[in-house]
Amino acid sequence: PVTYGEDNIIVCPLQKQHNFPRFEILTLEHERTHTLRSFDRQQLIEQCRDLHKINWPQRKIADHLNISLTTVNRYLSDYSKKIGEVMLNRDRILTKT
Repeated sequence: PVTYGEDNIIVCPLQKQHNFPRFEILTLEHERTHTLRSFDRQQLIEQCRDLHKINWPQRKIADHLNISLTTVNRYLSDYSKKIGEVMLNRDRILTKT
């Protein structure tokens, strides 16, 4: 018997034959090859910010990085919130002195 877990997952695309969706089992692989590591995610966030700074539209960024438009929007929104908090804290410090 085959044991499935993080070391052994089924890779199977969804196929639609005769209006009935089903999975076609292709192979077994390690789960790590199909998940985004935090380091990779951080690189994507930085690339999103860099492209946004040179005025690329979010849809073009998404296509270029092969990620969804929603992900680009979330990455840039999270970044804007952090920048806003830093600026707010800076203003508070400056007004106290």
